[in-house]
Amino acid sequence: MSDSRRETSRVTQRETFSSRHGRDLRSPVLGPELPILNNRIALFDRIAGGTVEYLRSLWPEQLNSVQFDFVSVPTDSIEKDSEKPQLWRVTRASKRITFFRVPLQRSGDLHMEDALQRRMFIEYAVYSAIAEYLGKEPWELLPPNGDRYY
Repeated sequence: MSDSRRETSRVTQRETFSSRHGRDLRSPVLGPELPILNNRIALFDRIAGGTVEYLRSLWPEQLNSVQFDFVSVPTDSIEKDSEKPQLWRVTRASKRITFFRVPLQRSGDLHMEDALQRRMFIEYAVYSAIAEYLGKEPWELLPPNGDRYY
């Protein structure tokens, strides 16, 4: 055999990284290339939080000092005489508006057929709560020229 043939037949040692089962290493499960997971809580927070920020930009003097809370359910006792669930609570004395996620989502799920209608229901609830705090009607919170934020 010639020397050139021996060099080509020589096997080179290749570095391999594998797990104990002989498979190659896997990529991370979550990475920057994957979209953010959508769940009901995150979706509610985006819709309600976005609506609150929009209304704060329209009414900065009246709403900058107001604290907005998003909680799952009311923690106080539920009124048994009331047929409607409590969707939000307005407390003017402490400048606080509290939204209850689960009753809002359940009310929207019961009466709305698609995602757009459920989104509009949450936005309307935010408008209604802020209008109650300001002593106005919900449609009075819209900008005078009819601009929309979406």
